[in-house]
Amino acid sequence: IHRCCKECVKNYFTIQIKDKTINDCTCPFCKMPEIHNQDISEDEVLEYFYNLDILLKGILEPNVHELFQRKLRDRTLMQDPNFKWCAQVRF
Repeated sequence: IHRCCKECVKNYFTIQIKDKTINDCTCPFCKMPEIHNQDISEDEVLEYFYNLDILLKGILEPNVHELFQRKLRDRTLMQDPNFKWCAQVRF
């Protein structure tokens, strides 16, 4: 387990969430879990994000945490082979 101060965690994940994809929200020290690795199951990835969401809710600014949740929702939707984005809907 890696340790760092609350302010460093807040800064790191704020940058990851705002500037990168949800899959880049991994440990700042060891970059685990390797979400793109074929050996990790989707259930393990979802459990990681579930626990990360709980941790980040008390650390991040509300608007950044909301963006994290939206990106997580979009990632989950894109895992569904039957899901299609509607070209008529504007976000």
